[in-house]
Amino acid sequence: MQFGIPTVLALTAMFAIWLGREVKFVRERKAFLKWVDDTGGAYGPKVIDSGHPSQAAVPFWRRWLGDFGVVAIGLGKGYETDYKRANDARRLFPEAHVFPENSPR
Repeated sequence: MQFGIPTVLALTAMFAIWLGREVKFVRERKAFLKWVDDTGGAYGPKVIDSGHPSQAAVPFWRRWLGDFGVVAIGLGKGYETDYKRANDARRLFPEAHVFPENSPR
């Protein structure tokens, strides 16, 4: 199977764009977790419920980029007035339960 130079360049460009978006997403997640730490919140990559560990999964390529799954996020001070942060938690961590459950949507 042979590919022409334009095809290879197009595929390379598409891969670079996809990879850039994934790297940006991982950075946003890490920055959000830093904010959670700084405001007195908490997060957990694992939850042990009745002796059975539960771990959220992320795709393998995101693990290669340094990401990890988060099962739960407890928002610290500041979420009450910063509605955007509560929504960011849900957008950036769709696999996680965001606490308190009644945080602004």
